[in-house]
Amino acid sequence: MGDEIELENAGDKVYFRGPATNARAQTTTSFHHFEIKTGKVAASGNVMSLMGNATELTFKYQLAKLFTDCSALTSAPELPALEVSESCYENMFQNCNGLISPPSTLPATAAAVKCYYAMFYGCSSLIEMPELPATTLREECYYNMFRNCTSLTTVHELPARTVETSCYERMFQGCSSLTASPHIKITTMNPTNTKAMNFMFYGCTSISSIKMDWTGNFSTSTTSSTANWVGGNVGSTGTFYYNGSSTARGTHAIPRGWTIVPF
Repeated sequence: MGDEIELENAGDKVYFRGPATNARAQTTTSFHHFEIKTGKVAASGNVMSLMGNATELTFKYQLAKLFTDCSALTSAPELPALEVSESCYENMFQNCNGLISPPSTLPATAAAVKCYYAMFYGCSSLIEMPELPATTLREECYYNMFRNCTSLTTVHELPARTVETSCYERMFQGCSSLTASPHIKITTMNPTNTKAMNFMFYGCTSISSIKMDWTGNFSTSTTSSTANWVGGNVGSTGTFYYNGSSTARGTHAIPRGWTIVPF
């Protein structure tokens, strides 16, 4: 248990900063974190001020679980790091079910292994995702990132051209208000057994539009890179924007009942 701070009046503010020595590796069982359970609290400013205004995240789990289960948090601070490390933001806002305003962008152009893993998992009030400009992706970088964000409706393109194992796995699973996918700009993907997009839109029951640049052939195998990616009762009709020639249909491929539209 750390120090407890009570804000008595609406509009009260408290400021935090930390030394550069705070920039160090953590573990999933020993980590710095806030507990914000009651009222409504809006975070702002640069989160890197907690680490002596460092400009890069270089250690494993560096900001992991920082706000996990902070149900009273309504907005997130800026996360301006241009270089990120393995699991640095893992579970950072998980189950912050009052969070409405995320950072506008996560500006790193190279995503490290598991760096955004389950970052907003269970943020049921989140309406818009941050922009994700990364074009170099490592394994599991976006795994579970927005899973069960049941209010999410506004998404932005995913510009990476190649993907690694489990990059987009379960990224939007359970986003039941989502009507259209991000523009998925991958052009290179091993269609078998990399789990690159497994369960990506599983349970997105309102989705009726998916757009992707990949032109390869889909597999109907449960070990494909898109296994169950449109399972869990996605929309029974919709538009699949796709310039390839694959005709495979089903939960592992092109959704049944959807119209294929070249673009």
